[in-house]
Amino acid sequence: MAMSIITNTFTDPRERARAIGVWGGVVGISMAAGPLVGGLLVESVGRRSIFWVNLPVALAALLLTLRFVPESRAPRARRPDPVGQVLVIALFGALTYAIIEAPHSSPPRSCRTPASPWPRCWACCGTSRAARSPSSTCASSVRPRSAAPP
Repeated sequence: MAMSIITNTFTDPRERARAIGVWGGVVGISMAAGPLVGGLLVESVGRRSIFWVNLPVALAALLLTLRFVPESRAPRARRPDPVGQVLVIALFGALTYAIIEAPHSSPPRSCRTPASPWPRCWACCGTSRAARSPSSTCASSVRPRSAAPP
């Protein structure tokens, strides 16, 4: 989004190059200073201070955007994409569920070998109980370990 705003706002190539440089510098500084300032705020004021410090920053960004960024619209409006929106919601929901549940689940025993990379094994095994049995097709397709399982 930032690059499209820079492209639309700065039409002269020289100005655009300078704006991209400034944008890159600000991003770099914020990536380095953000965790440090956040840690200082949490240690000195408390956990909630990291949220309160963002209010004036967000307000300044909003006011500067309204003042300096010109309105840009596509020549013709795009149609809504409800199927794409539902798919993205499902993707993010599944990703969130996987991140939350990953620490509580373990791979099938047959997939715990160095010879079977996780993605290939999960595609083969899945997470069903039937796939975890030693007689399943996944277990027979994975080379057996030379040492006892941990």
